[in-house]
Amino acid sequence: MSKERLSSNKLYHFTSSSKKIGLILQNGFRYGKMDEKISDENLGQLIFAISFCDIPFQDTKLHRECYGNYAIVLHKDWGIKNGVSPVRYIHKNSPGVSENYLRIRENTISLKNYYHSEREIDYNILYLLALHSLYEPENGKLNYDKNKDEKEVEKIQSDFEEFYEFLKNNYPNKCRLFTKYMELFMYRINELHNELSLRDIFMRQYSEDFKCPKNNKLIKNKIIYDESEWRAVKRFTLNTDSSESTFKDIFDNLHKGYLPKNYNLKFTNKDIYAILIESNFNTGIN
Repeated sequence: MSKERLSSNKLYHFTSSSKKIGLILQNGFRYGKMDEKISDENLGQLIFAISFCDIPFQDTKLHRECYGNYAIVLHKDWGIKNGVSPVRYIHKNSPGVSENYLRIRENTISLKNYYHSEREIDYNILYLLALHSLYEPENGKLNYDKNKDEKEVEKIQSDFEEFYEFLKNNYPNKCRLFTKYMELFMYRINELHNELSLRDIFMRQYSEDFKCPKNNKLIKNKIIYDESEWRAVKRFTLNTDSSESTFKDIFDNLHKGYLPKNYNLKFTNKDIYAILIESNFNTGIN
């Protein structure tokens, strides 16, 4: 008899012990650190995520050998409502992960980490000027050293402020128009970068060397595509006015590889379809 579906209409979260199932039921799913490669050039991304799969249960034997024989099974509607989304599996020739795109992505992240401005208009202009100043056309990359290039960035800022003051004092209407155009231009660029960044955190290599969480067994060139992963990803920011205890709580948890409990992904009893342990594997769930 042929299958009607190649995927399940449920989401499975497999784990290695009944204790972990109990903690999830009590506190929700916690977001764990995932440090993944997204290209053969070792470009990676560090995210905090929760993984599920929609493999039909009768096909999960190999998956369970790697992740564990216990699972919480949830309705897929719950996942979709909470932003849990299927992963996009990529290889080195997949659209959207070209060498040029990955280089742009890396440069953008590096520059944002390199320079922070108090005034948004400063950052908008300096983003462009510093990118041009520190860009190496021959290899298409940013080349900078924070100590060596700090004076160069300061000079860019000084030159821009001088130019901006000249515009403001002599051509106030033109200055306002210039500011409006640049802010709109950079807003759209940042909007695009942010949208692409959000897309990228749902990318995963088609195959890679992989260590199973259950037993730390290394599988060479594992076909990750077979995991049929769905994931929830948490992007969080820490306000500068957060309390000292908040900072401590977050960094203590980050050191352990998780976000604090208040970030956990919650569910209700009606969202659960089943709880699986080794003794009830003949469940017939699909």
